[in-house]
Amino acid sequence: MHWFGAKNVARLSVCPSMLTAMMNPFHHGVLTVILAFGLAETARGQAEANVWGGLRGIRVEGELMTFTTGFRAVPVGQPPVGPAQQERLSNPQFVRQGVQQTSSGGLMAGGGGGRRGAAPPATVPGARGRGGAGNVVNGQVTYEDVGTGRVNVTVTVSATADTSLAGIYFIVHLPMADYADGTAQLVDPVASAPPAAITGGGSLPSGAAKGVRVTAAHRQLEVTLATAADIVVQPGGGGRGPGAPRGIDVYFPVCTGTMAAGQTTRVSFTLQAAGDVDRSPITVVIDPAHPGSPFLGIGGNFRMQQAADAPQAAYNLENLRVPWARADLPLAAWQPTEDGPPNPNGGTGYFGAVAPALAMQKILSQKKIPVILSVWSLPEWARSAEPPRRPGANGGSGYRLNAG
Repeated sequence: MHWFGAKNVARLSVCPSMLTAMMNPFHHGVLTVILAFGLAETARGQAEANVWGGLRGIRVEGELMTFTTGFRAVPVGQPPVGPAQQERLSNPQFVRQGVQQTSSGGLMAGGGGGRRGAAPPATVPGARGRGGAGNVVNGQVTYEDVGTGRVNVTVTVSATADTSLAGIYFIVHLPMADYADGTAQLVDPVASAPPAAITGGGSLPSGAAKGVRVTAAHRQLEVTLATAADIVVQPGGGGRGPGAPRGIDVYFPVCTGTMAAGQTTRVSFTLQAAGDVDRSPITVVIDPAHPGSPFLGIGGNFRMQQAADAPQAAYNLENLRVPWARADLPLAAWQPTEDGPPNPNGGTGYFGAVAPALAMQKILSQKKIPVILSVWSLPEWARSAEPPRRPGANGGSGYRLNAG
């Protein structure tokens, strides 16, 4: 670590894994630098989880070993790996306690995934595009940091009604950028399977085993199961753009077949990530003559979609400085016909209803918070004839405005 300066410009040269820097949001131009010398010993695996139940990777000494995970309830006749949005929990609840990160929510069998208010899948009777009691199958996943690059995973799924499924699968996506030159090998296979090249003419190993290890020149990921399961390793199903490779998909079942009402299944396994860590020094330049933009506060999205949103909004307004807010203008419920009168009581419940949206806007106005109104769903008369930009979107979302 070295300090040096010239003409009132302070410079600090440190290793990336030793430095955490943050701007104090309420003292413009003040930079607080924290040197976390002991951080690596306590953080260990540093799993990066998202609220929808997936991982973005595992950090090792601050270096992100990139891969993504998800799990999906698969309807009969569909492949385990589907669109990324179908591998997410709907309306998730996220909790972090120490080294554990837990997400819980609804599992949609081939439906709209984690987007709140998604359309229900036709293959699951009675399911709604919401988490919690509205789903016939719910899921929970916990990631626990237990060592350097090592994370214990526990997946729990439960059914509230008899549900016909091909199964529920946990899926790991490995990026081609890191694993293009690698090999995959089953760990403790029931039947022997030799390592195979991920690219080229070799076939990828699949079969009953207690785990799988994927090794490349600079990255490695190993999945270890408590008991043998049918593990599939296959080329990824396309990335951004036609024919673009996504990398490698690894998946195995949490459970298979029909789930009965009241049934709960739990599986545990371990993810172990390793790879090269960039320890080259970096330089942080602090120039008080150019302090940058002032931090005014935290912008809030106050779209009312369920009863639980109101107390959450009240808490945020009470405890955070909100200089700007965005709220919903439920135009489809307010003005369902172009020439008819507006309906201030349009819509039912919370999602897309007029009354709770207006009530939230009134609270923001009383607090003198500037509001940006957004129309999430257009009424039919306001939509263009073009197909929606997001096929399968609920209601009128994804459509372009009819400018005629």
